[in-house]
Formats: sequence, C-alpha cells, structure tokens
Amino acid sequence: MLQRGGTYVISVDKGIPLIHKDMPIGQVEKESLEGLTKAGFLLDSGPDGAGLVRKFISRGGGYYIDAWCSQLIIDGKVKVSQIPNGIKEFVQDGIVLADGSKLEADLVVPATSYDGMKSTARKLLGDKAADRTRETWHLDEQGEIRSMWRSSGHPHFWFTGGSLALCSSYSRLLALRIKAVEEGLLKQ
Repeated sequence: MLQRGGTYVISVDKGIPLIHKDMPIGQVEKESLEGLTKAGFLLDSGPDGAGLVRKFISRGGGYYIDAWCSQLIIDGKVKVSQIPNGIKEFVQDGIVLADGSKLEADLVVPATSYDGMKSTARKLLGDKAADRTRETWHLDEQGEIRSMWRSSGHPHFWFTGGSLALCSSYSRLLALRIKAVEEGLLKQ
C-alpha cells in the first residue's frame, strides 16, 4: 500500500457504535491505531482532532472504516510506504514514483482521493457551467453540508457523494427535491 497522506481509521465493530455514545473512540481503538502507526500507516484524526464526522463533512473522504484489513497491515501482510509526492507513471511491471524510484508490482489497484466535485463538474460540463456551481462539503451558514443533495448553483445539476449508506438515504431526499423543482413547488 502506498500512502500519500494521513487517513482517519475507525473499526466497524468497535468504533462505529461509539459515534452515538459519549466515549472517546481513540481510547477504544488505541491498540489498533498504535499497531497501524508502528506498521508505517499515517493516521489523521481529522480537523481539530474531531474525527470521522468532521472528515466527512469537511471533504467527503479521508477516512477508512476498517472492516478487518487493518489487522493485515498490523501483521505485516500488507506493507505500507509513504509517498507524499505521488506516482509519476504506471509501467508494465509496476510504478515509477515522483522521486524516480521504481516499485515492481504484479497488480496496482488505485484507491485514491479526488480533486473535488467542482473540478469534476468542470471536466464534465466545461468552465462556464462549473463556474455556476458552488463549493461542496464543509458546513454552510445554515449548518448544512454545502451543495450536497440540493441545488448546486447550476440549474438542473446536482451533487451527491459520500458513503453508500449516505448516498442511499440522501438520494431519496434529492429525488424529492428534483421532483419539487420539476413540479414548480421549489425554486432552484
């Protein structure tokens, strides 16, 4: 595993149930987090140390809900290397890093972040349309996640993202909003 930056890690069996309780996740996850750090995995506790929810709200990513892969890293079955400058190119038998060094690999599976939704909209719609869209993620003045599952700022263009569970829930809300716009019940 090649890692360009830190990731917030929480386990599905111990950590997720604590999100709705008043117990510090870091204490319950301490052994696992220390094992990951010892194995070379770079951790990030989120903006101001606020963890998973703030990581999601602020950027829609940068976290990993561990479904038992962390133990493979801790046990050394999955190796971790830090590559803050990224990959220069893919070659037939591996990858060349930005510093010019080469890593041989039979298989490369990109599991990477993204530039952001507005830059993706720019690639899909062009500059004029993308310039009409608002920034996504973080909280707006009403305390809602900016431009997600509601008007993007460009007519008839909507942003949705996040985990499968959130997309499943919020896609229903978005569908109702789109229907309300189509029926003239809601201005965009």
